[in-house]
Amino acid sequence: MNEQFELLYGFIHCRGKTAYCAGFVDTKEEAEAWVQNHREGLSPKVSIPPEDPIRYCKVAWCPFKKQKPWFAFVNQGFYTPELFDFKNTQIENL
Repeated sequence: MNEQFELLYGFIHCRGKTAYCAGFVDTKEEAEAWVQNHREGLSPKVSIPPEDPIRYCKVAWCPFKKQKPWFAFVNQGFYTPELFDFKNTQIENL
């Protein structure tokens, strides 16, 4: 059975945490490279979805509006939103 890894990114806001799927890859090495390239700024910036709180937050000086997204990957099938630890930036096999 082939494994697939889900590529994730998101933000932590004053209104809560967000997580978005950026796609899937077939190997752990591809997932690790995707995360590393985004963290180092080598890959193009991810687009902020229209429903993300950063788009409609009315707090004028909210420090979260200038943040960089976090990046992670998970083995597909093991990801449960309630178990996701946003302090950890690389999560595998929850």
